[in-house]
Amino acid sequence: MPISANGYLNHLRSYLDLNCYGKTCLSKEIKAEDAEHIVLSEKIEGTNTRRKVSLAYNGDAFAVRLDQGKDRLFHFLKTDGHPWGKRCDFVVFQAHRSSLKAFAIEFKEASTYIPVDKVYLQLKAAEAWVKSLNQIINAYVGETRAINLSKYVFTACQNPSPDLDENDCNLSRYPSIRHYLFDEVDGQNLSFLENSSITSIR
Repeated sequence: MPISANGYLNHLRSYLDLNCYGKTCLSKEIKAEDAEHIVLSEKIEGTNTRRKVSLAYNGDAFAVRLDQGKDRLFHFLKTDGHPWGKRCDFVVFQAHRSSLKAFAIEFKEASTYIPVDKVYLQLKAAEAWVKSLNQIINAYVGETRAINLSKYVFTACQNPSPDLDENDCNLSRYPSIRHYLFDEVDGQNLSFLENSSITSIR
């Protein structure tokens, strides 16, 4: 019988060396009346302040600060100068109602335009990381589970429209990536993050 979504999430939590990934992304979990929250936090370059986004969730969830990994990718691939060495800021895993989801999230502070090509490469590498993680766990312990992955970029862009589709939602050049302003997404529930492009990773 296939492992449940919650069971697989517990496997991920047990197997991942979270200390290598920023101790759950410098995030904290806070309890609320109807849901729990994960607070994603990143230092704003050139300042002493941090950008924080709080995301509520139902079920069970944890986050990985992916770009804080200090060792080689899975201990055997060099990362310097290779495309797979690019990493997005966060991957949030959530198990809810028998579904296992992964949210690949990149923070960009750029106020004038979105660096879409850089964002694409970072989120593409995150997708490859989740695929590889899933396959390695299957190879070593014989457990596997479909993971539904979606990609997001959160920005402080004052006029993101030139880089977005006609609905001002997704990147026009890379429509699998959903854009949100930081103020739009802060406090939202993961279930309300919209993205019509979902990759099923097995």
